[in-house]
Amino acid sequence: MNITLRQLEAFSRIEEFGSFVRAAQKMHLTQSALSHLIRELEQNLGFPLFRRTTRSVKLTPEGAAFLPYAARILTNVENAVECAHALNAGEKGVVRVATTPLLASSHLTSVISRYREVNPGIQIHIHEAIADECIQALADEKVDLAIGPQRATPKGIVAETLFSTRLSLLCSANHKYAKRKSIKWRDLEGEQLLLAKGGVRETVSADIDNLVSLEQATEIEHFTTLLALASIGKHVAIATEYIQAFLPVYKLKMVRIAQPVVQRKVMLYLMGDLPLSKGASDFVGFLNSSMTTASKA
Repeated sequence: MNITLRQLEAFSRIEEFGSFVRAAQKMHLTQSALSHLIRELEQNLGFPLFRRTTRSVKLTPEGAAFLPYAARILTNVENAVECAHALNAGEKGVVRVATTPLLASSHLTSVISRYREVNPGIQIHIHEAIADECIQALADEKVDLAIGPQRATPKGIVAETLFSTRLSLLCSANHKYAKRKSIKWRDLEGEQLLLAKGGVRETVSADIDNLVSLEQATEIEHFTTLLALASIGKHVAIATEYIQAFLPVYKLKMVRIAQPVVQRKVMLYLMGDLPLSKGASDFVGFLNSSMTTASKA
């Protein structure tokens, strides 16, 4: 059985207009070409679709039973074509983003909200994981892009800087440094330090030239645990400044660390050899624009 969309459209048009002549005009066909399409369809189906008289064209019982199925196919095809046009125009689609829980709940929240306002047909699916797992999800093609702290990347993945953020001290409100505007790295000697797991130790150690030892610092995987421990007062934490939105919840103070200022890069990771969908490409452009605007503010 080889039924074509053109045959189904011919059937639907004849039923709609009740006339071969008007249906042929609508489809820009000759009447004989339209009749040929119907004969082919009837041969494929094995039953007649219309009863034709000199005055009217009516559906046979079999034709009436077949009509809703034909109409459903044509509607589905029409919807599929509209969807394809919307996807090509970037008006519909799904963008899969891997990022860390902290970035997802801080910087990206407002970006995604603003993006959805101007692109309501694009769904943003967030995959939360630690930075290394975000990059692996991209390598496995489970997501379209990844956002996270700077990391070494496997072959085939390219990275570009979204923004840089300085590392600061987090301490409880009654800590001796809580009312200071800034401190020096040397001031942290002897403090019980907490670090976010994954790269902070290496970043700091490379930049502070042994001004303070980080060998005894405790690495914490989840940022909420780091904040909770710092709030108790026995520990202080070194963290990126984009964590500050959560400080009031844990009654923490943020104190800048100087001499030297140490910054950490947040990167956008992409598959170098795979083109992005229109929706994903537009989101990346919006993301870069938002971060550029934020850095100038």
